[in-house]
Amino acid sequence: MSKIEVGLDSGCAFNKTAFLNEEQEWIENSTPSLVRSGRANITLSGSQGYSYTCEGEQWTTDENAVDAEDTRFDSFSYSTLNTVLTHHTLNKLMTAHDLSNEFSISTGLPLNHYFTEQGVNKNAIQRKQTALLKPVEGSGVNLVCQQICPEGLAGWVDARIDRLGHEKASQSHAVAVADIGGRTTDICVVQPDYSLITEYTSTLSMGCLDIAAEANRLITQRYGVGTINMLAMYQVLASGKIDLGRGKVQDVTGETQQATRTIAGRITREIERLTGKVPHLEGFCYLGGGAEQLKPFLTGDSTYIPERPRFANARGFLKIMQHLS
Repeated sequence: MSKIEVGLDSGCAFNKTAFLNEEQEWIENSTPSLVRSGRANITLSGSQGYSYTCEGEQWTTDENAVDAEDTRFDSFSYSTLNTVLTHHTLNKLMTAHDLSNEFSISTGLPLNHYFTEQGVNKNAIQRKQTALLKPVEGSGVNLVCQQICPEGLAGWVDARIDRLGHEKASQSHAVAVADIGGRTTDICVVQPDYSLITEYTSTLSMGCLDIAAEANRLITQRYGVGTINMLAMYQVLASGKIDLGRGKVQDVTGETQQATRTIAGRITREIERLTGKVPHLEGFCYLGGGAEQLKPFLTGDSTYIPERPRFANARGFLKIMQHLS
């Protein structure tokens, strides 16, 4: 079987993948970035989670983990956690879709890592490549990292060209692109030739995980439930309900919506502040997992949110590898 080409967006909250099947249809998957140090727990039904060893340290990926490592740190992209999560994501992809274990991946780095004031940060790209070369025991996949791309810009590439590399959307002037991730929001202003206006490129230390943190604060403040772990917060945000114990389930939609509105306001105000002086700005494109969560608050005549925005970078990574490299 030949190598499977995959775009992989390795996020602090979720790993997103995109590839084209034999019918040239997009297959997209999302895996929570939940990993903890140590062996898998043993239950009556067997092991809970998947165990891997990298650089002599054992790790367990477990989508039910309540003690998962905090992935919100600056060097996450180059960390052993990231390498283990990459292998875990591809292992799950291989099993779910009966694929070859040979993968050629295109992945990315945040804008403030990929670029410096002098241009492309070749040291960061090499550091990412080296991290992905680390052997991972317990993984059934072999991967080659074919391409490292700038996050955010890749999502705009996805909006501009189709799966065959043909232009599907024209662009006459600069467009502001905001990639709202888990820990950060990458902002860039892209010219029609895909070049960036560097003075308007920035990375905010704010993302959709801040929605969970703000909702956690509001719920704790109102109901006195104590700090809620991240897995439980994902479930609260999805359902709008929290179990207070003793059979009492509380609707917290008001708190989750307030938290979403607060973070959306902070992000959009910062984007408008940064891009307010861009001449002939054609519009705003929001993508990433945060764009899905914040969609009701990202409005305006010149606002564009792609279909399934949390997979835009992954699709863009693959398109760059296949058509623009």
